[in-house]
Amino acid sequence: MPGRMHQTTIRFAADTWLKVEQRAEANGVSAAQYVRDATVARIAIELAEIAGGRAQQRRLDASGPAAGFVPRRES
Repeated sequence: MPGRMHQTTIRFAADTWLKVEQRAEANGVSAAQYVRDATVARIAIELAEIAGGRAQQRRLDASGPAAGFVPRRES
């Protein structure tokens, strides 16, 4: 991973940690790498969802008034 890494402590319930260790071993990585990978994957998913929501909102904004429909915005 490029750049400096931040060290932190994460607490897991014993049964959850066991699953993390098992899945990490099954994937041939350390538990720390498994958690890092899962974190990066979750961030990517959330950013894609945000981008998708923005794209959908732009489509609604562009087509809504022309079709007589004004999208309701959450406040």
